Amino acid sequence: MPIASEVKRNPKTVESKTSLFCEKMHCATLDQQVIVISNMNRKLSVLFGSALLAIAASVQAVNVEPPKDSVPFRGNNYKAFLDTNSTWWEAKFACEDIGGALVAISTIQENEFIRRQAKGHLIWLGGTDEFEEGKWTWDNAEKFVYKNWDAKQPSATNGYNFLVLNGVNGKWKDATDFSGKVKGYICEWKGTAAKDAGPKDADLKPPAAGKAGASIKTKAGK
Repeated sequence: MPIASEVKRNPKTVESKTSLFCEKMHCATLDQQVIVISNMNRKLSVLFGSALLAIAASVQAVNVEPPKDSVPFRGNNYKAFLDTNSTWWEAKFACEDIGGALVAISTIQENEFIRRQAKGHLIWLGGTDEFEEGKWTWDNAEKFVYKNWDAKQPSATNGYNFLVLNGVNGKWKDATDFSGKVKGYICEWKGTAAKDAGPKDADLKPPAAGKAGASIKTKAGK
């Protein structure tokens, strides 16, 4: 029965039920008691809904099988799609269509692993600040903690809302969704590989700054 109807029919019953909640809330009237109960119901509904979404996402992640030619690394599988002219949104949906997500990077080791998978290409990562300028987030809802921005990046230029990794030096920059220079993307499947899969930390050292810079100039001159 809705709270308002119950108040009209059995005000004493409602008052008794809400008295415990209102002792700490200092409710002065029955109306305030009803408001307290309503607010609590709304919060419980939100929490319950969030829990269901989290459980559903977890079940989906467990049931999804990554492609057989994907590469395992530290608990996840990855597959690079290079030599494409996809926009960021096209890359995002392409990954989701096969049960994955645009890659999100959380450590320096993962960044170097992804750089190697990119094979010198500029590729899309799953980061964006399209929804709030300057607030970068990962599309898969991971916390945006690790960063590897290149010099003078992010540019904060209007419309440059999508994250790109340079496959030569591993540095990041922002770009427009339709940047013709981005030639690929990498999809990620969380929790589908052994946690110790892939190269060890000692084998994941980023390229020296001088060598990476020379490689970039050589590519630019071609």
